[in-house]
Amino acid sequence: MYWKSGLVLAAALYLGYFLSSKPDFAPPVIPEDEYFGEGQVHADDKALRKFEIKVSEEDIKDLKSRVKAGLNRHFKPLEDSRFHDGFNPDAMKQVAEYWLQHYDWKQHENYLNRFEHFKTEIEGVKIHYIRSTPVKSEYTTTIPILMVHGWPGSVWEFHKIIPMLSNPARYDLGKKFAFEVICPSLPGFGWSGTSSKKGLSYVATARIYAKLMQRLGFSSYYVQGGDWGSIVVTAMAALYPERITGLHNNMPFVASPTFAQVMVKHIVASFFPSLILDTEDIGRLKPIKQYFLDLLQETGYYHIQATKPNTI
Repeated sequence: MYWKSGLVLAAALYLGYFLSSKPDFAPPVIPEDEYFGEGQVHADDKALRKFEIKVSEEDIKDLKSRVKAGLNRHFKPLEDSRFHDGFNPDAMKQVAEYWLQHYDWKQHENYLNRFEHFKTEIEGVKIHYIRSTPVKSEYTTTIPILMVHGWPGSVWEFHKIIPMLSNPARYDLGKKFAFEVICPSLPGFGWSGTSSKKGLSYVATARIYAKLMQRLGFSSYYVQGGDWGSIVVTAMAALYPERITGLHNNMPFVASPTFAQVMVKHIVASFFPSLILDTEDIGRLKPIKQYFLDLLQETGYYHIQATKPNTI
C-alpha cells in the first residue's frame, strides 16, 4: 500500500515538473482569409440581402411524420436508469408529443420575422444575422453590440433582450443610449450556411464575424456570447483588441498559467490531503478519480461530435 502511494506521489511531482518547465508556445499565426465554400475559391457575394424565415408546410408535415414514426417505435428505458444512460426515452416521448400536439411553429416564425433578418457571404459561407437598429433621433448615443449564441441554441436566445437593448425607452430604461444589436447565427446553425471544408474553427468564426461587423460599417463595438458564443467573442477580443470596446460572456472559460501545478496538487491531495489542505477543507475536495469519472461519463456527446460527427 505504501509503495503505491509513494509511486503516485513521485508520478505527480514528475508530472508537475514536466508540465511547468515546458517552454511557452508562440501564438498561432491566424490567416487573414480562408475559404469554406463548395468547390474552388471564388469571390464572396458581399451584398447584404434581406431575408425572411419561411418554412414550407411540406417540411413541417414531413418533420411531424418522422416524429410520429419515432413515437410508434418507442421503447422503454431500463428501470431506474433515469438520465444516466443518455436522454430518457419516456421523457423524449413527452417532448415528441408536445411537438406534435401543441407546438405552433408558424406562431414562432411570425414572431421571429418581426426582426430584420439579413444574409451575406463571408469566406464562402452564407451568414445569417438579425440587425435591430434604434431610432437614432430618440437616443443621445447609439452603441453597436455583437451577440453570439451557443450550442445547441440559436438567435432565439436573444428574442427578449434585443428590443430591450435597441429600444430601452419602451421599457422605462431611459433615453441616454441604446444598442444597435447584431445577432448572427453560427455557421451550421439556424439560417447560416454550413462549411464544405474542414477547419472552420471558433478562431475562423471570430475572423468571419469581425469581417461581418466591418462590412456593416462598425470599427469598434461590444461583444457578448454564451457557450460556444463566449469562446468566439473571447477570441475576437484577443485577435482584434483595437476593435472590441468591451467583452461580456455568460460562460467564461478560465485557463490558468498554473493549471498544471493545480492539477498536481489535486492529485496529491486526493491521496495525502493533509499535505495540501487545511483540516476544515479536506471534506470539500472532490477526489481526482471522481473528477475524471464524471468527465468521461458526461462528455460522450462531445467526443463523438468532435471526432466522428458523420456517425450521428
